[in-house]
Amino acid sequence: MTSPALGSITVLFPGDLRRPAIGRAVRAALLAALAFWVFTVTTKEARPIYEQVPWADDPYDTFVTLALFFVPLAGLAAGARVLLCRRAEPLPAARARGVVRAAWIAVAASLATAAADWAGVLLAGRTNLRDVVGAAAVLALALTTAALLGGAAALARIRVPAASAGQPDGIADGLALAFQVARRLGPAGRPLAAVAAAADARVAPLVRRRPAASAALVALAFAIALALSALREEGPSPVALLIGAVAACAMFAFAVAGGAWLGVVAPGPSTAAHRRLVVAAVAGAAAVPASLAFRDAIWSATGTGGSRGPGSLAALVASAGAAAFLSVLLLSTLRARRADH
Repeated sequence: MTSPALGSITVLFPGDLRRPAIGRAVRAALLAALAFWVFTVTTKEARPIYEQVPWADDPYDTFVTLALFFVPLAGLAAGARVLLCRRAEPLPAARARGVVRAAWIAVAASLATAAADWAGVLLAGRTNLRDVVGAAAVLALALTTAALLGGAAALARIRVPAASAGQPDGIADGLALAFQVARRLGPAGRPLAAVAAAADARVAPLVRRRPAASAALVALAFAIALALSALREEGPSPVALLIGAVAACAMFAFAVAGGAWLGVVAPGPSTAAHRRLVVAAVAGAAAVPASLAFRDAIWSATGTGGSRGPGSLAALVASAGAAAFLSVLLLSTLRARRADH
């Protein structure tokens, strides 16, 4: 069954039976992700609880830390576009797909973290089910994991039509939401409308032309914020710089890969070489937090590590990032050359 088109844009019209099913699935998924995020924040930030859970150490803790940021970001991406979905108005297929995919990211990130938590339960050897706090945490993990699996199953059952060319991207939807909010605020919304108009005229075209560079700037801002927070807590130290560097890489990989899948920026013209470079950069950036999480296993397998202080950590993550970048770039270049011949 194909969806009718409004002009040249594929839409789901009011009354389409797929719309309620999509809405129910997205709500179930986002509520499950929210429940897991609340559970994760509670266990992470409450020191007496986190000292008793078996996933408090790496590699499990890295997944938990990343989930604290990436799950709400995916939820916000979904929620912003949901606010534009009106029952009485045609729903562009790209907007529907963006909402569903954002819900998928929130659930997938949560499930990956839940899997890391369960790995801690099974492997870390710190679980004491006779302890009330530890037993309650594992029970809450079981309940939220079941909810996440239910949300994933609900998303898997729905089908959203493919988006046609010319559909609004995530930036367009975000600006449209800002203009709607400004209109509802009346005179008080004029500053917001002015900022949105300036962003529409100057920022949005630049982001669409340079999405990877824009993601790098977002990652840099995120890293600076985390590094400053670490500086306030621990004072000047190499650890703060390392935290900032790892955070920048993690956010860059998430922003580029997740943004491309969500359709935050409409695909623009680019060369094959540029695309290969971006893919390699994402692989290299993703390898940095991954190597930090599994540093003990890497050091044990390679017999390296030295003092295993900040210097050794920096060398490890830098080497892992560079190796992943160069490997992916080389393999993709060789594959492209073979395809040309």
